[in-house]
Amino acid sequence: MKGTTMTYPDHQLLQISGIVGTTAAPYEIWSTGIRTVAYLNGGTGGSVPIVLTEEELQSYLTELEPLLLAALASSTLQVGGQSVKITQLKYNQIDANGHYAYDTTVQSEVANAPFGSSASTMEYPSQVSKVLTLETGFSRGLAHRGRMYIPGPVNSFSPSLGTLAVTQAEVTAWAGVVDLLNRPIDRSGQTIDVRAAVVSGVGNGFAWREITGVSMDTRADIQRRRANDLQGVRFAADLP
Repeated sequence: MKGTTMTYPDHQLLQISGIVGTTAAPYEIWSTGIRTVAYLNGGTGGSVPIVLTEEELQSYLTELEPLLLAALASSTLQVGGQSVKITQLKYNQIDANGHYAYDTTVQSEVANAPFGSSASTMEYPSQVSKVLTLETGFSRGLAHRGRMYIPGPVNSFSPSLGTLAVTQAEVTAWAGVVDLLNRPIDRSGQTIDVRAAVVSGVGNGFAWREITGVSMDTRADIQRRRANDLQGVRFAADLP
């Protein structure tokens, strides 16, 4: 935002990255993310979050990883796990400038874990995604909603309406995935509550809200391609 100083609250970013296709010849590289905040002993949305140490970040990711990968492999999520694979998880502290707070990165390399059922085949162009909206219970204001772009949908498609057949069961399953992020960390006998949150860089470092639910529209969207990593075939022509 022009003329506005961006100041983020201390928070963490969980990034889930992967490919569509094979490791040797992927035809899409994707990444999606969701943020968390951490606070001591039952703080609530709007409180000043605390900074997690590198050791706490690693401990959190180590405990979360098997639960998250198992949940993301569910056929109920309607993702084409036969082609869509998870290759990396990252969980890092983000500072007031929106940058990684530490020089090292907390990450886990995942051996092509299926995203969605491994029996589900993707039926749309690899750039097509669906959008999971992260709800906070607020309809306006800073950090009132967030988004995750979900690759490889296998939902039925209506050509006449141009929509995906999203079901309530799918959205309920996504709510369960997000809720996995809500977990405690012990710090020398004190409980740190880590909560999934929407975070904004506007608002003097206090703009964040806990995620209370999710929603999903039937309209498809586009997963942005990483042009530096994955190149297509480019054609060009001079004007006559």
